[in-house]
Amino acid sequence: HKDKYLRKFEKIIDLLGPDHHGYINRMKAAVSAMGYDKSSIDILIVQLATLLRNGVAVSMSTRRAEFISLAETAAFILIDVERYHSLNKMKARCLSIFTLSSDYP
Repeated sequence: HKDKYLRKFEKIIDLLGPDHHGYINRMKAAVSAMGYDKSSIDILIVQLATLLRNGVAVSMSTRRAEFISLAETAAFILIDVERYHSLNKMKARCLSIFTLSSDYP
């Protein structure tokens, strides 16, 4: 975050999973301790996505480095669909991602 402030970013947006909700006040306090306005950081709690392969949820764990990045997700879904979901639904509900057949790409 300090790097972003040094590069004169006016607003920082962090996306955290629901299990990290306790970090919101800590992050704002850290920003304030660095001498920046704590209102310059927005921290959003978002739901996690589920990847389905053949109708079965794929187990993932960031601690075990078993995950799929947003860039890799683009290979499964159209980027416009992801943008729409991210902007309109991200905080409200989970996203399930599944592989489509060649009949319905």
